[in-house]
Parts: sequence; structure tokens; C-alpha cells
Amino acid sequence: LGVKVGEGYVDLQRFLLDRYNEGFLLVLCSRNNEEDVCEVFETHPHMLLRRDHFVAGRVNWGRKSENLKALAGELNLSLSSFIFIDDSGSECAEVMTECPEVLTLRLPQDERLFSAFLGHVWAFDRLRVTGEDRNRSHMYGAEKKRQQAQHESLTLDEFLRDIDLK
Repeated sequence: LGVKVGEGYVDLQRFLLDRYNEGFLLVLCSRNNEEDVCEVFETHPHMLLRRDHFVAGRVNWGRKSENLKALAGELNLSLSSFIFIDDSGSECAEVMTECPEVLTLRLPQDERLFSAFLGHVWAFDRLRVTGEDRNRSHMYGAEKKRQQAQHESLTLDEFLRDIDLK
């Protein structure tokens, strides 16, 4: 694919992994071909993040504001709980206009400044991190699987079998 992942984007991934480990839910919102995005996650040597770090995602050519609204609905979260990070000024402007309750952060043009920029965003500050915080992404993932099994199962027995209830 010829995708270059520069040091600033590796730093961004480290930052997001740290937030993931603190209990932040990561969602992926990308204007791209889904197959290409999957290939980069699976094969690029500089990708620290994996698809399973994301509790949900929308990879398509739709407007990011609409995709964020859909993700909020899917996760049963308020848009005011979202922090949108992008390196595109036009994407940030679109989200700020259509989803003003979302905290929108435009990354600096110089990727060497990503870490310093993100390190000064108060919304990422945590006084303490609990075990429940650290398990939050797994809890959301399990709930998503339960809901999917419920929709796909025809009977209660099938549903209980599909979720492997013990």
C-alpha cells in the first residue's frame, strides 16, 4: 500500500495505547477503504495499535460527524464523551460544525510535536486508574458480542450457546 507511518504517528499510537490501558474507549473513524485500513493494521511494521484495541469503528467515505453520531448510538454514549483527534483541518472543522459537543483536537502540522501537544490536553488527565477503568474496553467488547449474538440468534437456546454462558 505504500503507507508511511512516521515517528509522530508512532508516538500518537503510544499515547492512544496508554489511554486504552487507562480505560479510555478507542473508536476508529476513517475516510478510507476498509480493506486497505485492515491491511495496514495487520501488516505494517510500525502499527502498534491493532483493530482489537478499538471498541467500534466506521471506515467508509461518509462524513466523520455522521459516523461519530452512529458510533455514539452504537455504544450508547453521549457525543460529549468523545474526543476527536485528526490531522486534517477540514475534517476537524466539519466535526466541530456538525457535532459541537465533541472535543475536537487538530494535531499540529509538524508530527514531531504530537506528543507535546497531546500531553497538554486536560481531557486526558486522570488522577487515578482503577481496575474497572482498565477493563472498560473488554466490557464494551463483550456487550457488543452479546448484542450481536442476540440479534443473530433465533431462539434463547441459540443465544445462550452463542455467548458461551457459564
